Amino acid sequence: MQFDTYQLAQASGMTEANIVMIMNRIPELFPDDEVSKGHGKKRFLSVNGLRRIAFVGAVSSIGVGPTQAAKFVIAFLETMRTFVWASGKKPAKEQQVDLKTSLLFLDDNLGAIPNYDIFFSNAFVRYGKTDPKGKELDEITFLSVMEIMEEGEKYDLYESHHGDTIVNIFNGEFVTVSKIGEDKYLSAFRMQGWGRGEKLSFKTIIQDGNYYIEHEKINIDNPTTKISINLSLAIRTAFMRSVL
Repeated sequence: MQFDTYQLAQASGMTEANIVMIMNRIPELFPDDEVSKGHGKKRFLSVNGLRRIAFVGAVSSIGVGPTQAAKFVIAFLETMRTFVWASGKKPAKEQQVDLKTSLLFLDDNLGAIPNYDIFFSNAFVRYGKTDPKGKELDEITFLSVMEIMEEGEKYDLYESHHGDTIVNIFNGEFVTVSKIGEDKYLSAFRMQGWGRGEKLSFKTIIQDGNYYIEHEKINIDNPTTKISINLSLAIRTAFMRSVL
């Protein structure tokens, strides 16, 4: 299952030209895909590549340039590899961390939809493999969303839902991760080097609900500016728009 640049543009809200530019300049954003270069070559991404370009599109929509948005996503995902988002507390084995980071908790949140197990089972049958793994399971998740779409307005995937993952950016410097319906942050970071030509990195400033430095807590609790991105919604929307 692959998505061309037209579908990726439809899904992310970015232009095809910007998507190709990201593929050329920052291919490491797409670890599951071989992003070919060269004039006239058609570019494709996997389901996980679609997720990632949707994340870039969401960050870009707040006024950030596409390459800076892509760098934000890379630094964010690399930092999140040290957390298990399901609990927000304990480190996990490498393969578990990679899985959670890669899926961006889309599967966890879809599981809250009534009868999701039935949708997943239907998609599993449609996929036609008895023991799917890795990318194959990813593609079944995508097909599950298609199954839910066929139910029409019964399940409105274009709305925010309990359990959606929210990424907040405070004062252009601090980043937190939370879920709708939960009253504490799963994790929080301070960004360094988000300017042009700089190497962006995230420094963890909260763990188990405790801030390392009180000054950082003040900036997050009393920000001058706050931007919120519903990451789960951005990915659900990208899945659906990619087939329109």
